[in-house]
Amino acid sequence: MRIRGPDGPLEPGRGSAHWREKALVNLEDGSDRWPTFELSPADYERAVAALVRDSGQEVTDWQVRHLDPVEGVDGTYIIDVTVRFRLLGADYLTLFECKRHAWPVKREHVQVLHDKLRSTGAHKGVVVAASGFQSGALSYAETHGIACVRLLDGAWHTKPAI
Repeated sequence: MRIRGPDGPLEPGRGSAHWREKALVNLEDGSDRWPTFELSPADYERAVAALVRDSGQEVTDWQVRHLDPVEGVDGTYIIDVTVRFRLLGADYLTLFECKRHAWPVKREHVQVLHDKLRSTGAHKGVVVAASGFQSGALSYAETHGIACVRLLDGAWHTKPAI
């Protein structure tokens, strides 16, 4: 990877601290600017990965809410549990639907959560069930990136039995 900083090329495989130290330019007006890099798309992706990796995982503004009204494009939804947080300067929203049914969760319940995710712009959906999931629910959830979790005796089980 050939990244040029004010002191010449930066070494490949170095973390973002090295890049910030070598490449950040302090201008006369006191502001900091990154010089223009000539990176291939793959090198740019590696640079971003190093910055994210070196930033750590500082989650801030962690908020868990019960029966949270969440605005969607087609109305307001009352979500069983929401988790909101901030990571790397971006806000995230996770929707949890809790199903304490006497029978396994059906595909339709997972589809409803998927619709809520699309409407609200939430980033992740989780269905928590006491009695497991039907195979169609698990298949749909996997296809659409929705987590299916069982809560039994106070413990999470992330690979639910059908």
